Amino acid sequence: MLIEINCASDFLCRYVASASSCTPQIMESFKSQIIALMQEKYTNHWDPQRPHYGNGYRAITSFGGKVDPLLCQ
Repeated sequence: MLIEINCASDFLCRYVASASSCTPQIMESFKSQIIALMQEKYTNHWDPQRPHYGNGYRAITSFGGKVDPLLCQ
């Protein structure tokens, strides 16, 4: 699960960095916070034998102008 969380946090950081003028320090802080939040949320929601099972719960979305609550924290 840690590899997947790290990949997701890298993607989110690249996305945010491309749309903002955040400093590298702010991006590093954002990355460490988003990793901690994802680890907390996804604890007990990851089955290594069936990694696709529960992926809807683990999805981070932004549809219709509504940002995922995980990102708002």
